[in-house]
Amino acid sequence: MKRKAAFLKNIPPVWTIIVFLLIYSSMQVPCLIAWHLGKEVGIRSTGPRCVIVLIFTIFYAFWRVYSFYPNPNGSYGKWLSNTPWQYGKKLPAGAIAINITDIVIVASICMLESIFPRFSPLIPATVFIVAYTVALYASCLMSTESSKYPIKKILFWIIIPFAFFPYPGLVNSLIVIFICWLISHLLLLDTLKEYPWNQDEWLKHNSDNLTNKNRSIHKVGWPYFFLSPETPIKASRKKWPLVFLCAIITWWLHAGMTFISTFDSGLKNNSLCFIVVIFITSIVVLCRLLFLQNTASPISFFGKIFSGHWLIPKFDKIFVAPIVAILICIIAISFMPKNTGYAILVSDLAIFLILLSGFAIPPSLTAWTYTGGFRLRRNLTFEKQSMQQAKNNGSINIQLFVKK
Repeated sequence: MKRKAAFLKNIPPVWTIIVFLLIYSSMQVPCLIAWHLGKEVGIRSTGPRCVIVLIFTIFYAFWRVYSFYPNPNGSYGKWLSNTPWQYGKKLPAGAIAINITDIVIVASICMLESIFPRFSPLIPATVFIVAYTVALYASCLMSTESSKYPIKKILFWIIIPFAFFPYPGLVNSLIVIFICWLISHLLLLDTLKEYPWNQDEWLKHNSDNLTNKNRSIHKVGWPYFFLSPETPIKASRKKWPLVFLCAIITWWLHAGMTFISTFDSGLKNNSLCFIVVIFITSIVVLCRLLFLQNTASPISFFGKIFSGHWLIPKFDKIFVAPIVAILICIIAISFMPKNTGYAILVSDLAIFLILLSGFAIPPSLTAWTYTGGFRLRRNLTFEKQSMQQAKNNGSINIQLFVKK
């Protein structure tokens, strides 16, 4: 049996190429006729054709990663762990990294776009690199534990805003794309170096999937449904990932506000800073108040007044983070400088503190779910739906038992 050449393994399915060529030809023929007759080819005629080219390029980039990446939790990764493959050798299904096949295919697409000078033929190549980098990073992120390779994973998100900060530029964007691709490639090498992967984690992963599926199918009525979360919550005492998350979000917002201010320097009274700070505060307050869904205070409002128990620490502690976020927002708006540059810095500090208060101030969702001093509030509509679903599941189980 002849072995398939390595460069032929990365060629996309034939039917996708045929479909792309048929669609592209149907849009290209009118443009070629108009161009041959000396008429100018406008945006309306070339726009849909370029959209089809970009869609196919993105599809090809994602297909290249997800079809050849040996995800440890996927069938290909599990099969590979039972083979004598070792790091440094060629993968059986085909290479994940960009090779000569990708260069030929992307170059062919660029040559198709070079017929008309209105659009740059380098656009498909750039789109392919960006889509490939995003898909590769996402695959490595989903197939590794969150605690592994934190520097590379965080550095990827820190680098991206430099494509448009302090001002957008072609050189900045190309450098950022190259660095992000390099980080993704290094993550890929780190993942492959860990081969053979831990099979105990796969068994645990499959067991968790079966448990979650069992919880989603077999519903129980009120109040037992709320006492048994659909998915187990993992408690974590580490606070430094939250600090990094707040810092990265603040950095992205800072780069975005600086980018917008370069195009619209006439923002009156720094309205952009006010809007962003208020928006982030609203999100933090809303997320914290969502903890109160289907819950209520142990004592009603009038009960607190007549009994003299104005504060219930185990329940009212949920309002500490929203109050702190609102106070920071009010202080930042009150002392916002008129200078746009200083206003952005003040808003950055306020956004970081607001996000940190929402993430770090207790209680966390885990602590509130298991130790919060609340009482369950009945929801008649949801209760009827859950009871009906429980009855349906019971009837299905009875039918299966009778058949056996």
